[in-house]
Amino acid sequence: MPLRNCFPVTRLLFLLTCLFAVFGCVQDMAGEAETVDQGSISTQGSLEWIEVSSGTSPSVAYALDLSDSDAIEVRVRVESMKGGWPSPEVELGAFAGKTVKLNPSEAKQVPLENGKEFAFSLSKKSLGSDLKALRMAFAVRWINPNGEVAQAENFWMKEGIAPFAPVGSDPDRWKAFSLAEYERLMENLAEQIRISWDQPMDGVATVVINDADGRRVRNLVSGKTFDQGRHTEVWDGLDENGNLVEPGDYQWEVVSHPGITPEFKMSYYNPGNPGWKDGPTSLWLGDHSAPEAAATNGELIALGCPIAESGNNIVIVDQEGNKLNDANTSPHMGHGRIFLAMDDSRFYALCEGAPSYSKIRKDEDGNEYLYASLNLIAWNLEDGREHRYQNGRETYQVVREYRLDPSAGGRHAVVHNLRGAVFLKGKLYVSLYDDDLIIALDPETGEEVDSLAIEKPGALATDGKQLLAYSGQDLVSFQDPVNDPQFQPLFRPALSEERAEQGLHPVGSALALSPDGIVYVADNGVDQNIKVYDLAGNDLGQIGQTGGGVEEGTWVPDAVRLPTGLALDDTNQLWVAENHFRPKRISVWNAGEQQLEKELFGPSHYGASGAGFDTADISQWLGGGASWDIDIDSGEVEIESVLFSGHKPEMPTYRFYPFSAWYLHQDGRTFIISKDAVMRLYEMMPNGSLKLWAMFGALHGYEAESPRWWVPEVFTQHPQLKEVLADFDEPVGPYDNFRNAPKASKGGRELSVMWIDRNGDDQAQLEEVQVAGDADHRMHGSIWGYHFENTLDWKLWVSLADGEEGIGNLTFNGWLPSGAPDWNFEEAVMNAEAVPGLNMRNSQSFLVDSQGRMLFNSHPMYGVSADNEVEWTFPNDWTGVHGSHKAPLPETGVLQGSLSYLGMAPLDEKGDVTVINGNHGRFFVMTTDGIYLDEMFQDVRLSRDASAYRIGGECFGGYFGRDQESRRYILQSGHSDYRIFEIHGLDEVERQGGSLPVSAEQVKAAQKILEKEQAETKVIREAVIPSGQLRVVAEWGDASERFPYGKVEAVRSGDDLVLRYSVKDPSPWVNNGKDRNLLFKTGDVVVFEFSTDPEAPRRRSEPVVGDKRLMIAPFEGESVVILLDYRVPGTTDPVSFSSPWRSALVDQVEVLDDATVDVKTDRQGYMLEARIPVAGLGLPSDGTSANLLGDFGVIYGDEGGNINVLRSYWSNDATGLVNDVPGETMINPALWGELNWE
Repeated sequence: MPLRNCFPVTRLLFLLTCLFAVFGCVQDMAGEAETVDQGSISTQGSLEWIEVSSGTSPSVAYALDLSDSDAIEVRVRVESMKGGWPSPEVELGAFAGKTVKLNPSEAKQVPLENGKEFAFSLSKKSLGSDLKALRMAFAVRWINPNGEVAQAENFWMKEGIAPFAPVGSDPDRWKAFSLAEYERLMENLAEQIRISWDQPMDGVATVVINDADGRRVRNLVSGKTFDQGRHTEVWDGLDENGNLVEPGDYQWEVVSHPGITPEFKMSYYNPGNPGWKDGPTSLWLGDHSAPEAAATNGELIALGCPIAESGNNIVIVDQEGNKLNDANTSPHMGHGRIFLAMDDSRFYALCEGAPSYSKIRKDEDGNEYLYASLNLIAWNLEDGREHRYQNGRETYQVVREYRLDPSAGGRHAVVHNLRGAVFLKGKLYVSLYDDDLIIALDPETGEEVDSLAIEKPGALATDGKQLLAYSGQDLVSFQDPVNDPQFQPLFRPALSEERAEQGLHPVGSALALSPDGIVYVADNGVDQNIKVYDLAGNDLGQIGQTGGGVEEGTWVPDAVRLPTGLALDDTNQLWVAENHFRPKRISVWNAGEQQLEKELFGPSHYGASGAGFDTADISQWLGGGASWDIDIDSGEVEIESVLFSGHKPEMPTYRFYPFSAWYLHQDGRTFIISKDAVMRLYEMMPNGSLKLWAMFGALHGYEAESPRWWVPEVFTQHPQLKEVLADFDEPVGPYDNFRNAPKASKGGRELSVMWIDRNGDDQAQLEEVQVAGDADHRMHGSIWGYHFENTLDWKLWVSLADGEEGIGNLTFNGWLPSGAPDWNFEEAVMNAEAVPGLNMRNSQSFLVDSQGRMLFNSHPMYGVSADNEVEWTFPNDWTGVHGSHKAPLPETGVLQGSLSYLGMAPLDEKGDVTVINGNHGRFFVMTTDGIYLDEMFQDVRLSRDASAYRIGGECFGGYFGRDQESRRYILQSGHSDYRIFEIHGLDEVERQGGSLPVSAEQVKAAQKILEKEQAETKVIREAVIPSGQLRVVAEWGDASERFPYGKVEAVRSGDDLVLRYSVKDPSPWVNNGKDRNLLFKTGDVVVFEFSTDPEAPRRRSEPVVGDKRLMIAPFEGESVVILLDYRVPGTTDPVSFSSPWRSALVDQVEVLDDATVDVKTDRQGYMLEARIPVAGLGLPSDGTSANLLGDFGVIYGDEGGNINVLRSYWSNDATGLVNDVPGETMINPALWGELNWE
């Protein structure tokens, strides 16, 4: 029979801890052996086979035959590694007073369908008389066709012995084996509760146990691989809460399929090649900001945007728009405006602003201020490496420093002095509006070397000879700015009036100048076009229609919207950076003919949010605030329309940028439903625009949407909301139709609000607002739930009194005369019914399927029937972004970082199918009746494959559904691009099941096993740091695998601490990071975290004075040693490690120049030895003892050294986070081990 049909004792294997003693170490010694003649044995019989392999290697199982009173027969079944390869080999060692060592030739052998069985006979006489002292171990070798050992693995060897070592002949290295415990185990197996089924195909199966009424009792096996044929699984009699069930009638169900696999079809809305990170030509601009800047050296073009958490601040392209290279600015430089300049060897960025969530400081007089700066940063065009300033010490040069008034915008206060930048005749000219200066910087040093006095300077341009500049609204020319500081007045362009929502960008936002004296003037006002003049001010026409591109409706390509950056290359192509999101676009024009040549769209918002498709017409797609016509088989893409603009008086929403959206067709009308903190219903109009009909959500959901702490003005006027929103008093928005507050309201979590445009006038009137909720009726809406496509009868999740959770029915009452939908929101919220047994934690999202079943993505996951009864639960211990940070490495059938239900599609009569995105890039496929089917895509912590199938972490967006015509299952996902996949295998799902009576005897047997199980407690790791001689102090991971594995040796030698790291890494010691402080984000790093204060609290979760992190990484061809000192008394200017949403502060970051590092690499990894002066670390000197805390770690980067993919530590297991700079910066000493310094 197939080897995989051997019985695996999944939950009972903990008993084997009673069979074996603690681990020891290995030596190879000669020993006695009893020769057994070869022969054939029967593979049939009543023996129970126990599988001991881990699942990462071929199957290995064993059984003991104790029927002979004079001998013990040990049988081992081993699966072949590959078809056609030689049979595996097994050796066995045993000891009970005497040592017996048996080689493969001394076993009876019989071939199996995909492997071989070995039977070793151990006569009790040869073993010795003390069977209570029995020790055993065996080892397997898999041989390749060349006769070489392809893989080796041992079993029952003591801890500390390499997992691939041979058995040897020293019994002290083998684990103790209790025959009495084994016999008791066999007795318990006889009373096992077993489920047997015929797997219809090679593939995957899930096994669940339900009670007689169909309610889930146990998720027994989830998404496990099985060969076609007969299989058996054992139920340990425990329910999902770990409690023994009562005797009675149960049901089993097995769901099988060949595997759920994604097929990449295409990607859109990202011009990178490819649209995901894979070298310098990949990705595009930033996710959190729109294009803003452009520059050229004639041959190449630089395009820029200010904020990029994913993607790039700057891309370098050729004249066809092909991306060649990229760069990112430091988060310490601030996220204000960005201007670019280029010469033949470098490209430059001038950035101005305050870092996100910068700390408010106090000056010498105690006055609060917000620090901001104007900074210069440069990169080499040839290799993309950062140019170094301040004698090579810094990657950017501070040009100006500002102290801003925090009351003018809190931590988001802005400075708007920088207005332009160009490179001309060996200098960088920078326009400073508030200073009435154009300063000249030395590109090599970043130092200011000259200045030109000019009133209110603005945008700059050059033809390589003269400097063209705005002075107020007039254009002037510096004919020779190097030698003559005087300018010549030219003319005043006929710019239009400011727009209602003009913002920081002036009307005259950008300039370009051709060698033959043609001036291109960006009009960012009402006209929204590029005006063309000669130097005498004669009007030569315009690029783009007057009024600009559409705010919403049918796409007009021959127009520009919000032009803020211009660059004219040497083929007379004009590149226009258009500073808007709907959609993001770089337009390229034939400047001479004033005709559009190409459009470059994208990239998507962070995590590929904002997309979706119409299951009734698979050619209709959403993304980037636009609608698209896409042929997913040919890859052809055409933009159709801009969806929605909130720039309307009294419009109570500002934007269309949901996590995802879906189409709904009802009564001959097409609607779009957006899923976000607030749920919105739009109708698709004939011109492709969206008409907003209704929205509803928790008040706090409205407040938390971007821009933060904005609510529609009409909300602040509502009698039930006036008091709660009293602090929302600052008029904001394009028409002052929103109100802003410094922070969220205190009562915003209790109240919920619905607005229906009852009269259809696109304006919010007070009588159209419904308010519901109180402390005992709190509606939730974070990452709003997905509903069955073709209904407007929706369900609400409402928290009730006394900790109960309930469901409210939002019943669709038909259409109002205006065409608006009608719901009674208060009735739905206040009449919500409690669901008994619904005890959720860390809830993220919900879904309602076609049968009225409601799913909750919480810990655990719940399925609630249409009758408000809990039908099923599924383990979901690490929900959401923050939950994923604590998750261990991935395991089949285990949800990690579950974010949202991406959609739903029909499956069978029992339920629909949904896809759940996980924060580490794995996507989980489940049925809505609670069956885990499979997982897709790669976990970012382990993946090194830069492909479409590596979605990446924090993949917030996405949509899943089935094309109604072709019946194909389709998934949209991505990260900074929108990727489209066809999902295979769902149409081959098969179910089977039957009755499962459980007797009292079986429950008693399960109780005996349960009593053996011990509650695990965290074992504190300990290490001794010696003096005098290098010693292994830490080792973790699996040395037989490609990675992760690390070993650290340490010693205090004189005045130095010596650390030697031996690391398994298939792409050893690669880190191409350009920011020294952020090397832990870009590639390989070794880490040593430690305390220096023995009196500090041992289980502290936050750093205290003396807690530090040492990082060693490759940097610009050398190895750099960086010390992070987290808390230093008296520090006034800590270093901020920021993302757009939060920051972590480290009081002091220092490069240890007096440390030495030596690194040797090979194909398997690297060995690093570092020698660091102890005094600089604050650790005990040689000969001084101390009991401190610490940890050792290895950060793995991808193959190219561009991004970190895994953080692996000796003591701290909660290191799954690889998508957040502040989170990865901070330390948690409570998870460190004990370091005893001798």
